[in-house]
Amino acid sequence: MKRNILIFTSILLLSSLSCSKSKKSDPAACSNNASGEYSAALTAFTSDPTNKIKCQAYITAVGKLVNCPGVTADVKAAYEASVQDNPCNGL
Repeated sequence: MKRNILIFTSILLLSSLSCSKSKKSDPAACSNNASGEYSAALTAFTSDPTNKIKCQAYITAVGKLVNCPGVTADVKAAYEASVQDNPCNGL
């Protein structure tokens, strides 16, 4: 269940970044770099969803996206709530 919440939060985050109009310190570079890392981590984790290291890498990558300029407070709050109990602990 927590994994589904984390994936949903990630989708919400990516959609908010693509619609962002923020002009702060190069949000495009931040989101592009973080999106690439996120994509690789998501692919690795979904191919091996019982691997704790891949799960943690995925959570870290989502966290980097959340910290890019232009991400709304609601998305940040959803991310923080989804990782509060560290969904990787059950792996």
